[in-house]
Amino acid sequence: MAKKPRKDNASVRNDTDDRVDAMFGGSRDFLRAKTGRNNQGIPSIDTTSMLVGLPLPALSCRMLLRCDSFPIGRTWELAGEEGSCKTALLSEVIRWHCIYGGGGHVAETENKDAPTLRNGILEWNERWIRQRVDTSPCNSLEEWQDATTFKLQYLQKQMDDEKLKIGRTVPYVCGVDSLTAVDSQKNIDKTLEIGHAEIGFSQIANLVARYMRQGPATLMREYPFSFVATNHMKPTLDTRGIKQDHVVGGKSLPFASTLRVFMYRVSDIDTAQHGGIRVKMKLQKNSMGA
Repeated sequence: MAKKPRKDNASVRNDTDDRVDAMFGGSRDFLRAKTGRNNQGIPSIDTTSMLVGLPLPALSCRMLLRCDSFPIGRTWELAGEEGSCKTALLSEVIRWHCIYGGGGHVAETENKDAPTLRNGILEWNERWIRQRVDTSPCNSLEEWQDATTFKLQYLQKQMDDEKLKIGRTVPYVCGVDSLTAVDSQKNIDKTLEIGHAEIGFSQIANLVARYMRQGPATLMREYPFSFVATNHMKPTLDTRGIKQDHVVGGKSLPFASTLRVFMYRVSDIDTAQHGGIRVKMKLQKNSMGA
């Protein structure tokens, strides 16, 4: 009686691997069916294809950020001391989006908007200034959150409108200048009612943290949107007398940001030919770099 051919260890191992692959594949299909979403770990999609960015314009930017492009769909925090050119850098980031056919919006909370500075950085390009970039004066924390939410929701619908045939191909940046410059509307109303401010708990940090979890993280997924916000840095001394960089807004902001850049005003430039400011920039966090 002839004996059945004996499988070698390699064949047995391959058969087991195939069954395990089928099991995991079935779990993905089951999850897609239960949730109704087509982005649940589809094997045919190379996840690196979702990492889309705009080419950075200078070697210095690439060295600072440890990458050669501005990643789309991420949250940036530009934290710095007073006069460290945070607003100028935000305008420069908007210019990068305009160069590649996009635009941007700035929720301005500090009541010191500088349109001449912004327009100069935008190269006085009439289309960019009049059509692609706009600003919203915001007097409360809720107002800049509303401006960001409604802008991105509208653009989502427009990009997905089959009649317009735009698609998710236009880079757009929502900026806030700055995150913590205004209080909540509830506290503002209370102050205006009684005539003076009172000491309170960290309501601003709480509301900002909740919005960062619920707002941009949801609205930017799978769309060519970015969220870039400036924030205040207030240097302090620890118990040893060593200078520490304290960024206001609570401890949740660093978790929400993919990239954090700290900015310091070093000195002024005042020569016969040039005038300006020397700014030191430090990459505090980059979840996508080395």
